[in-house]
Amino acid sequence: MKHRHRGRRPLQSLAWGVLGACTTVVPALAQDQADGDELAEVIVTGSRIRSINVESAVPVTSVSAIELTQTGNISLGDLLNDLPALRNTFSQANSTRFIGTAGVSFLDLRGLGTQSTLVLQNGRRHVSASPGLPRVDVNTIPTDLIERIDVVTGGASAVYGSDAVAGVVNFVLKDNFEGLQARFQPGISSRGDRFSMTAALTGGTNFAEDRGNIAASLEYSRAESLDVPDRAEITGSINGRTQFQPWENPGNEAGGSDGIPDRILVSGVRSLGLSEGGTFIASSGGASVLGACATATGCLGPQATGLPRVFRFQPNGTLVEADYGTELRAQTARGTGNQLGGDGSTLRRYGQLQPFVERYGVNLLSHFDISEALTPYAEAKYVRYDIFQQASPTFATGGTQTGTVAAQTSFAGANSTGIPIFLDNPFLSPAAAATIRSLMPDGTVAFRLQRNNIDFDSREETGFRETSRVVLGVKGEFNEDWRYDVSLNYGKFKQDLQSQNNRIQQRFRLATDAVRNAAGQIVCRSQLPGQVTTVPAGAPAADTAALAADIAACVPLNLLGEGAPSQAAIDYVNIDTTSIQKQEQKVALAYVTGDSSQLFELPGGPIGFAIGGE
Repeated sequence: MKHRHRGRRPLQSLAWGVLGACTTVVPALAQDQADGDELAEVIVTGSRIRSINVESAVPVTSVSAIELTQTGNISLGDLLNDLPALRNTFSQANSTRFIGTAGVSFLDLRGLGTQSTLVLQNGRRHVSASPGLPRVDVNTIPTDLIERIDVVTGGASAVYGSDAVAGVVNFVLKDNFEGLQARFQPGISSRGDRFSMTAALTGGTNFAEDRGNIAASLEYSRAESLDVPDRAEITGSINGRTQFQPWENPGNEAGGSDGIPDRILVSGVRSLGLSEGGTFIASSGGASVLGACATATGCLGPQATGLPRVFRFQPNGTLVEADYGTELRAQTARGTGNQLGGDGSTLRRYGQLQPFVERYGVNLLSHFDISEALTPYAEAKYVRYDIFQQASPTFATGGTQTGTVAAQTSFAGANSTGIPIFLDNPFLSPAAAATIRSLMPDGTVAFRLQRNNIDFDSREETGFRETSRVVLGVKGEFNEDWRYDVSLNYGKFKQDLQSQNNRIQQRFRLATDAVRNAAGQIVCRSQLPGQVTTVPAGAPAADTAALAADIAACVPLNLLGEGAPSQAAIDYVNIDTTSIQKQEQKVALAYVTGDSSQLFELPGGPIGFAIGGE
């Protein structure tokens, strides 16, 4: 049902009429058509007050269903990210940056954050796919039932609340789909990998002399993972990364610049301070700051820069000086840094460029026009994701060198802090211990080991997500051109994720501090008689019991060389966990919209209004 105005058109308001009445009068536009012309109605997303002119004070971008299906991409979110108004914050390519986000597509209007973009389906809220945060996964929207997508970035949408500060994206679904439509879309990369496909079957029919309609859509899609080593020449997993790198320290430049770029794009970048077998840096200031070497011989190395020397543990436990490649520490004034070439870690031997995602979806739409004033309608959906995500292994870097036993046995600190290794560690060969002692201050009992724990295996995540949603409502038109809509909306999201190879920090600290007992066996220092090991101050009493259990089960961990850790020690410090999260949404919505033409008109025309609550 379309209502057409003749003659003078009503004044437009582009404010949301939520949580109260909202009436706004704006000046008529210069492009107004002459009196007597018929103007087609355009319902502008971003306002429940109807507009009858394509011109709008609020920018509106509309994407049709045809435009969505003309590309080879099977992700609706990735297609929308091509719009200038949307920042590519979450896509298939970067959704693995965080835990529990593989395969999702959260929209980010104007780069103001995914939590500030309100996503609607047929003008109504949709349950979030991020427990605790208002973020809708748009890949749960049925692609073949989309009529168009309206994007509004105007500030008027903020009436909805803080989740609409950046704007609104409204997915308008087809109201009277009739017929049967099948779609099959396979794809593969130019290199013969990363196979993807989507299949959809959509059917609908009108009935009761076209007064009613029911439509259903079945969707299935699958995209294989693409790992970092699969694109080694781009990711640098073997030969080093390509990145913008500090090339000159600008600290002493007069006027702030000497005409030489301080940062340039280079390839073959490796991390000087990290290696897969473990790195020792001969610096009394530790790895995190650029300071004087511990002894006169500490700075005398092949690099001849006066910077702390760097040593690598080999797979057999021997300690050799690093291959420095092109030294880049001076450019950042840090004890550690990057190098071009050399034998540092690329940090890219594990990881994904694209996750594995498999998606199943069922959607149902229906309505029946009992009369012009009464149209019941219903929407229902069920969407399930199966995902696999792979990230880099755990690592340890930084931390200052200290000479006291108490400081080195503390369990406090971030997971990435360098690992304290005592010089009486039985895994440390006499030759390696002698080299380290010669480069450290007298009386030093331990050093910090920096290591990329590649032999702990990658951190991985497998699991599924389920989204269910049901909307029941009635709408209609009365008083000639007034409309109303009343609906109840229920949505439920569940996420079940299994995380593999997460490191337990307390066990890791216990296991790396190995000694020999009176019988000559290698054990954890905490297991020696009379050894006092405490949890951090202020920790709950339950932590004391957990610490005692961890000490009893402790397995010594050898980190001196890639492949050195035993499987028993890795199993002790790593853990697989399961996270189950649920979120529900219940929405009651009612509003009336129209204009004052039945009651009065101003010189510029009737006033449009919307009154409602949600």
